[in-house]
Amino acid sequence: MTRTFFASTALIAAAASAVQADMARYELDPEHTVVYFTVDHIGYAKTLGLFTELSGEFMFDADSQTLGDVSVSINAGSVNTFNDARDGHVRNRDFLHVSEHPQITFVASGGTAACDTSGTVTG
Repeated sequence: MTRTFFASTALIAAAASAVQADMARYELDPEHTVVYFTVDHIGYAKTLGLFTELSGEFMFDADSQTLGDVSVSINAGSVNTFNDARDGHVRNRDFLHVSEHPQITFVASGGTAACDTSGTVTG
């Protein structure tokens, strides 16, 4: 089963340092980063959820819009679907099984820039 997580980030870096000639290292700023998802609910409506605790880093060349070495770690227990009972169900072994899998790790295999401050990352 494939699950897709979408990340929208303003690419505001907490810290950057040149590692290669044009690539700079950035850390995700939790105040400007969100990981969210939607799930079909009985084919009737989509339910929105998000993860509120995450950290990560990536390499980026602003001139060429080249993205590399993306890694994001998400606290699985921070899932929020805006319903306490549903959140408890999502955290249990039917879905995320947070007690056995407390971290979700995302590593990118590619990405495309939409503009200077956003884009799509796949992995």
